[in-house]
Amino acid sequence: MSTDEYGTRDSALRALRAKMSEIEAKSEGLEDAAAAARHRIREAGSDPDPAARWTGANYPGMPEGDDWLDVLPPRYQDGVRGFELRLARELAAVGVRCYTLQDLRKYPRTDRQAIPVFVDWLTNLDAKIPGPETLHRDGIRTLLLRNLTDSAVQGDSSAIAAVIAQLRRQPPLNGGTQWTAGIALVQIARPDDYSEILELFGQLTADEARAALLSYLGRSKSREAIQIAIDELANPGTRQWAIQALILAEADGTRPLIARYANDENEQVRRWVKTAMKQLE
Repeated sequence: MSTDEYGTRDSALRALRAKMSEIEAKSEGLEDAAAAARHRIREAGSDPDPAARWTGANYPGMPEGDDWLDVLPPRYQDGVRGFELRLARELAAVGVRCYTLQDLRKYPRTDRQAIPVFVDWLTNLDAKIPGPETLHRDGIRTLLLRNLTDSAVQGDSSAIAAVIAQLRRQPPLNGGTQWTAGIALVQIARPDDYSEILELFGQLTADEARAALLSYLGRSKSREAIQIAIDELANPGTRQWAIQALILAEADGTRPLIARYANDENEQVRRWVKTAMKQLE
């Protein structure tokens, strides 16, 4: 091998060693930085998962910038497909950023500062968006109810009144929305609301709403509630929830009544019958 070839090879080896040293130095730096970050997290006692800290003011895809409500993305048209600029502005004023309420479903908790806005819109929705019920208004109504279905709202008298008013609305809401309202009420109602909810149950005609409220009545374990659940066993539209209510009520003596539906055509009913046979022994 010539002297020139040796020189070329040595130069290449020196360059390779220098590159390796550079990489090793960077790796050590990254390891040190990672260790320092882990130490800071431990010292702060914080959760490294950002999802644990997401709120209505901080969630994936949250609108950013100071002009986010002034320069709207083309897909948002006021009064169409769940977008109401007034509602977005009112929520923004309390620190909750969203174009539509659906955005907030990316985070499972309700920010407390948004609750009065939700309650006001639900209470006055027919006046805020007048006219016949449309898919747009029903969508907003449903999402308001879902955002109020949260432990943060539990016991809030204004929210409870707003949801009860939805179930008493004339003309009645569609069955699916009544179910959503019923579930919201079960989540946020207090034991002290029992008398009103018992009265409300007697006024309802939609199976969806009656089914949703049965678990609240069952938890009361009252004589009236148990009798209601027994009566609802005869209704295929509420049967499985009636069984659940009797389980919650720990209703002695109802096993034979429930056992009649062991071969019900509805699989969910059959499953709840089996559960009742075990838990009401």
